[in-house]
Amino acid sequence: MIKFITNNPSCSHSSLIQKFLTDAEEVYVSVAFLKMSGIKQLEPYFKKKTAFHILAGANFGITSPDALSLLLEHSNKANIKGYLNSLHSKIVFHPKMYLARSGKTGHILIGSANLTGGGLQDNHECSLYHRCMITDQIWLDAIAHFKQSILPQNADLLNNRVLAIYRDYHKQQKKVNDQSKKFANVDNNLIYDLKMLKRYFDRIDKKNMLVELKDKRNFYLQAREVLDQIISKPHTQREFRELLENLVGKKGMRGLWYSNGMFRGKESIFRQQSAFRKLVSNIKSNLDKSPEYIYDEARAISKTIHQVGPNFIGEIMMTYAPEKLANINANPITVLKQEGKVDIKSHSQLYNGKDYAEYNSIVKEIGFKLGLTDMLAVDYFFNEIYQKIK
Repeated sequence: MIKFITNNPSCSHSSLIQKFLTDAEEVYVSVAFLKMSGIKQLEPYFKKKTAFHILAGANFGITSPDALSLLLEHSNKANIKGYLNSLHSKIVFHPKMYLARSGKTGHILIGSANLTGGGLQDNHECSLYHRCMITDQIWLDAIAHFKQSILPQNADLLNNRVLAIYRDYHKQQKKVNDQSKKFANVDNNLIYDLKMLKRYFDRIDKKNMLVELKDKRNFYLQAREVLDQIISKPHTQREFRELLENLVGKKGMRGLWYSNGMFRGKESIFRQQSAFRKLVSNIKSNLDKSPEYIYDEARAISKTIHQVGPNFIGEIMMTYAPEKLANINANPITVLKQEGKVDIKSHSQLYNGKDYAEYNSIVKEIGFKLGLTDMLAVDYFFNEIYQKIK
């Protein structure tokens, strides 16, 4: 039996370990970090006749000397042995393995959880738990690995001398550890000001937004069909004109795409069907590549097509991959610079693939943090802001 274990309330690492410790005869624990909050969870079971073998790591001085001291105190009992990974070792010791034998049944828990309160209960951790027979090869391999780890050349049996040496090392490292920060400080985000953008988002009429987004998604599904039709075969000039106008619109009629003013250069594009079809085909065939690659390839082709630039590239990319690729034109760039305080280039014509990839990742992250499901929704949001600040 194999189970996936996290620290959710129904089955944390702590509750599972306590469950199989109830009737365990032998326990083997090998962890990178040991804290008092972890050893205290095992302590009630030390009073039984269960044989405990506990190996802790010394790297970075994170293991608590007080926890080792408590383990050493209990090691006076014949059934408990504590070990510290050799201080002479130049290899980082980083396992998180819990083994327990109950009769002929073996319990194996291996994953990310150290023997600490955080590891066993509070942190985001995940492990695999396997119940097996002690004759199974996986159990034999796990026990063999543990016994190899506590050989004299690999670990020191806990004693006062070993503890004193480690305590001195821990004291030196504590100065470094105390200065390190557990979490990044993003109160003042140096990339963008999400607070200002969120104020706009909170004021948007969400019901109306859902209705208009439904329409927009429908239009872009139709736009994808038009693009596929364009690249399916060469068309007559009249056919190509009609297909392109479906996308960009014409005087008095909007197109399927939402970018304004794209119809202005259409007369020139009508005469460049072959190159335009090459551009669309290139973007569609490269959708499995990185945003940087897709944009650089498309930009190189677009430079051979008069009146076709980043606006067209952005619309084609977002039409084919709204979950991955953002539109790029004056509207979102203006919003990001003025309201989001993002330090990006002010005009899409100046963007290369690397610039677009950075821009795209910022747009995607902002959308994710606001709960917007795809680039079409983010594009809608930016256009709403742009209309207000224009």
